[in-house]
Amino acid sequence: MSLLLRLITSVALIAGPASAATDNSPEAAPQSASPAPAAPETPAPESSAPATEPGPAAPNGASSEEKIDINKIDLSQFENTLREIVDKEGGEQYRMSMEDCVRRALENNQDILVAEYEPMKSDADIMSAKGEFDPALRSSANYQYSNFGVATGLGTPFAPGASTKGYPSVVSYNTQTNTEFLGKLKWGTQYDVSMGVNKVENTSGKYIELWSGGLTLTITQPLLQGAGLNANLARVRIAKNSRLISNEQLQYTVLSTVAQVAKSYWDLVGAVEQLKVQQQALDNAERLLDINQKRLKIGTGAAIDIVQAKAGVALRQSGLITAHAQVKNAEDILKQLLGMQDGEALAKGSIIPLNRPAVTDLATDEAASIALAIEHRPDIKSAELAIESAKIDQKQASNAMLPNVALTGSASQGSHNHYMSEVFDGVVDPLDKSFSVGVTGTLSLGNRTARGAHQRATLTVRQAEQQWSRSKQIAARDVSLSIRSLETSRTLVASNRNARALQETNLAAEEKRLNLGVSTSYQVLLKQQDLTSAQTQEVGALIQFEKAVIDLRSAQGTLLDDLGIAFEPPATEKPEPYLKSLIPEQWR
Repeated sequence: MSLLLRLITSVALIAGPASAATDNSPEAAPQSASPAPAAPETPAPESSAPATEPGPAAPNGASSEEKIDINKIDLSQFENTLREIVDKEGGEQYRMSMEDCVRRALENNQDILVAEYEPMKSDADIMSAKGEFDPALRSSANYQYSNFGVATGLGTPFAPGASTKGYPSVVSYNTQTNTEFLGKLKWGTQYDVSMGVNKVENTSGKYIELWSGGLTLTITQPLLQGAGLNANLARVRIAKNSRLISNEQLQYTVLSTVAQVAKSYWDLVGAVEQLKVQQQALDNAERLLDINQKRLKIGTGAAIDIVQAKAGVALRQSGLITAHAQVKNAEDILKQLLGMQDGEALAKGSIIPLNRPAVTDLATDEAASIALAIEHRPDIKSAELAIESAKIDQKQASNAMLPNVALTGSASQGSHNHYMSEVFDGVVDPLDKSFSVGVTGTLSLGNRTARGAHQRATLTVRQAEQQWSRSKQIAARDVSLSIRSLETSRTLVASNRNARALQETNLAAEEKRLNLGVSTSYQVLLKQQDLTSAQTQEVGALIQFEKAVIDLRSAQGTLLDDLGIAFEPPATEKPEPYLKSLIPEQWR
């Protein structure tokens, strides 16, 4: 039983049993091809009493006539509610096309603004990874004082600092400074250039300064583990790939947000069109009520027709109130996507959409669309980059399993003298020279740490390849579903358009039959309901078609290009200046 039929039935029960047996009720109305002419009626005197209609004798000794109160249904409450809704909708209006909404979302949407930080964070990771090859300057200074008593032949030392029986103690003052320039090259080579200067004063030298030192170069080159570009540049390469992945993920966020904005825009358009449908339904119901009131006034209508028409108006009023709420809901969703804020709350005012839905001749080719998706979709590109990063990590893990064997070489030259300048002169014209060459090796017994890391890296590669395959399957599924939805909605638009035209014809014919006295108010209400349903379905099919077009372009990964949006990843943000980074934060 439809909502309209339930409401009218309940109204008839409120009005009384007589309303179910009147000659003008839908159940009792004769369906005659040539109705008998009605007898002339004399106008009834005006009275403030409710209109009545004769009915059969009631059971249990009730009165033979029951009154039908045409004022039983009070429409004023709904009218006041509608008036309040319309008053609240006043204020600032934003007339926006879909392109305007997309442009505003690109500037203000919170999801996009949050995702924009990821590529910049990846830039910071790249900089951090390259820092592994930054040279360092290291310096140290050390002062040492020592005082030792001289031992006797029996091995008993004298007290420090004392002179007993001519055996003095040994006092030494030693100052050491060392400055190093060290770092690592991308082949794994470690270098260390150091300049050391020592000054010694002691009792044996009669406290005369003795300077010594020189320049030393030390090179360490890994031969197996840690050798080569693959082992040493892995972190930098992975960080660069992460930057590209972040770009693709940001583009995917932009693509998804634009699709969501476009679909929400069409939802708002659909809600506005449905509001128009409900307003037209209310206008039709009010026109029928007006006709029935005039017929009752001149004596050609029945009170039950007024009650039924009022029930229809009340039903349409509630539908219109619901339609107003749906418009505001759609507006709020779109405002949130566009970042239209007024403080912490959404901005006031109404969005007036300028676009209207229309069916276009959009050719579909599933194979071509899938090829476009594989070429353009950001999630598939991200999966490909993830495979590349996993393989880089796998190569580094393979290298880490090798034995640690390194070749070390060192050379130094300098001088020693009672004057410090002679030490520095000795770097160019050395008095003291030395060099050394050596090999060191370490073999891990079991090597479980490196083997476990390699196993994990290998599994990560396989997982990334599986994820890439899954992404392509999802793309193919999305394309297939969106094409099917597009074709279905295109067919439904044509079907519902014909159904709506048919219902318009049926309603016009039923209203003519009512005017001729061969139909009832109830039958007209049913035809009005059928027309409203057909109009609602037509609007829904049109909106579904527009959303299916958005889904298809989004599934292909071409939505941004189709809307003329050129995606540009955010620029690299400058880090903290080097000199400023050396100052404690509280002193800056």
